[in-house]
Amino acid sequence: MSSLSRHVLRSTWSIRWRLLVIATICAATFGVVAGAYSSIKSLFDTVESIQVASSMADLELIISIEDANNLPDFSDLPGLASFHQRLMTPGLLPLTGGAKPAALLVSAKAADFSQINRLTLLQGRLPKAGEQGSVAIERNCAKYHRLAPGDTVTYKAGAASYPFEVVGVVQSPEYLVAPFNAAAYVPGNGSLCVLYADIGLMQERLGFAALNSLLFQVQAGTDSERFRQEAINRAQTRVAVDYALPRQEQFSQKFLELNLNTFKIFLPTVVAIFLLSATLVVFFLMLQWVREEQALIAMFLTLGYARRQVLFAYSLPVWLLLAVALLMGLGFAVMNMNAFGLNYADSVGMPPPELLLKPRYLLAALVALLLIILVGIGLPLRSVLQITPMDALREQGSSRESPLALKLVGMTRGLGGPFWFRYAVRSLLRNWRISAITTVAMAASVGITIAFYVSMTSIVQTSINNVQHDRWSQVVVLDAPWWDEDMEKLSQAVPGGRWLPFVRGGLQLRSASGLDNVLLLGFDPSEQVRTLRITDGRLLREGDQEALILDSKLAEKRHIKVGDTVGLRTRAQDYQATVVGLFSASTPGEALVPIGFAQTMLERQNQFTGVWLVEEPNTPPLDVSPLYQVPGVVTVTSKQEIIRAILQMSEHIYVIVHISAMTSIFVAILFAITSMSFAITGRSGEYGILRILGFRGASVGSLIYAETLILAFAAALLAVPLGFALASVLNQRLGSVWFEIDTLPTLWDYLRVLVPALLFIPLAALPAVRKVLRSEPVDTLKMRNFG
Repeated sequence: MSSLSRHVLRSTWSIRWRLLVIATICAATFGVVAGAYSSIKSLFDTVESIQVASSMADLELIISIEDANNLPDFSDLPGLASFHQRLMTPGLLPLTGGAKPAALLVSAKAADFSQINRLTLLQGRLPKAGEQGSVAIERNCAKYHRLAPGDTVTYKAGAASYPFEVVGVVQSPEYLVAPFNAAAYVPGNGSLCVLYADIGLMQERLGFAALNSLLFQVQAGTDSERFRQEAINRAQTRVAVDYALPRQEQFSQKFLELNLNTFKIFLPTVVAIFLLSATLVVFFLMLQWVREEQALIAMFLTLGYARRQVLFAYSLPVWLLLAVALLMGLGFAVMNMNAFGLNYADSVGMPPPELLLKPRYLLAALVALLLIILVGIGLPLRSVLQITPMDALREQGSSRESPLALKLVGMTRGLGGPFWFRYAVRSLLRNWRISAITTVAMAASVGITIAFYVSMTSIVQTSINNVQHDRWSQVVVLDAPWWDEDMEKLSQAVPGGRWLPFVRGGLQLRSASGLDNVLLLGFDPSEQVRTLRITDGRLLREGDQEALILDSKLAEKRHIKVGDTVGLRTRAQDYQATVVGLFSASTPGEALVPIGFAQTMLERQNQFTGVWLVEEPNTPPLDVSPLYQVPGVVTVTSKQEIIRAILQMSEHIYVIVHISAMTSIFVAILFAITSMSFAITGRSGEYGILRILGFRGASVGSLIYAETLILAFAAALLAVPLGFALASVLNQRLGSVWFEIDTLPTLWDYLRVLVPALLFIPLAALPAVRKVLRSEPVDTLKMRNFG
């Protein structure tokens, strides 16, 4: 081994802690790219793999309850692989302890539970053919209501009650994320109990083979859209089709797609900030090392070593750094992936996901890592090419200050305050480039964290405000349509409030560019019971007939504008409606129409499917518990319950934001360590002279701490507007994929980041203070420039 190689190895060992800092920052960036993106992809893959393994139906047609004997023959549909039918009846499941979750009884042939939408048995067994008193219960309900095989439950539908013994706990591919309520597009753990029973019981009770759900599986290579239309057309020859639901539009799929897209919007910003910070940190540390080694490099050139040899030898830390950063980065990636994936899955009630680091994101992280190292290390190493043998005779680290630095320092001559403060300010101004870059980099790290909190608060608060500004206090969902005269049952159960009916159902919206499922809501426009965020056009008005307000995202997708006429198809009938407004909808594909128009299209004349309870302002809240004694009432949901569901989900997501916050503050501290070390090393002669002049170690240390504290406060001040600006941009981008979000920061969003930052960032001066105080003051006199 040559003298050059031995020297570089010794020098590398002397900066091992510096290299560890660099490796840690590079690893953190690697971990964010590989871990977070792999986690999101793994969540989607988990849903996809469960649904594929469970032979989930490619298409479901929701129809009006019909006798199986009246169905058309689907066997000759081109591309059909298999066809199954079932009956789904909503109801209520009163449990011991007072809980009354909504229930859905899925009745099918017992053999079908193992053939299509296959149930995965977690405990016990599946119901057997002809077994009328047994049900299997879906895992989310079993978990949150502590139900197990052997328990007895009573399912209520209308005035009828059905006692069942729970014989099994199952996982269904349809309910990987539990929907909370038709009134709010948020998941709610334990809010829906799905029961699976053999079809024989309902056939016996109803007296005929009733069904309302048709399941289709298609052959590979079949055009799914064409098959969907052919299946609808065939079904409508004999039955009334309410809804055509492809697998991709199931609640689990749709919710994950919308919700996880919010994180996909956050992540590029995080990655960009980490890339910038990491590159600057690496650049500073390597530039400092090359400057320290400049005289020795010049000496090696004088001894006859070629520049190529010197450059190759001094690139050794690059390979060590890459190896260490990769190993640490894999650890960070696994940690980030599990922290994100497990917390998110738990928050929305998913089964434990199968989390795996994805090769494409590992490759992207590796490219990011190489980019950091090539830019951050390559530029300082290029300066080796500019070193000449004469540099061995020159003193390095002299404080040659620029004219601007001298001018800035001159402006502080009248600055008052204690000596440590004035000295710290002038030192920072003399190195204004490093001070500015350090401040901006730390502000970016802290600011992006503030932006996360502000954006999360904005999402939650906007969702809550959208609910709170509605006029209703309770929403009641029924198990079947009621006649108008049945409203009296609710008034008698809870007197004192106003009951406003609505009609909800599914249909297809036909525009010039395609066919889409929409969730139709019909209500009385004169009441304005819901507060809508109109993005274009107007609200529905009293007297509107065939008018419609449409989800703005669906309108954008299909190029629908206010004033356009769209087709609405349901139950083999076609209708025309004029779009009078577009609104920001939290429920994808929602369309609002006058209640009379909805009743006509859904064949619900003089009927309603749910009601809103409107209470008089400034009056004691009404006791709505008697509503559960009214046959046919499935759920009674208050605004407070929806708000609690939103907050419950956000609590788990905040865990992810907390992890990002800690990582960002950690990066800011590391950046402060490197920049302070770089600046203070260049002024070591000054600190030596101060100690010779009688300043104690504590006094010199206070000067260095003061510099770091000033930088921290400057970064904090810059981070406040930066965080708000970034949050506004993030919210605007989030609004483009979901619903419009107001930027609503709170003081706590800033304090929860700034206070830890101001407490911990000054600690970054500790390594520099120790280095200065451990050096002998007399060594300063050996330097060519000091003082």
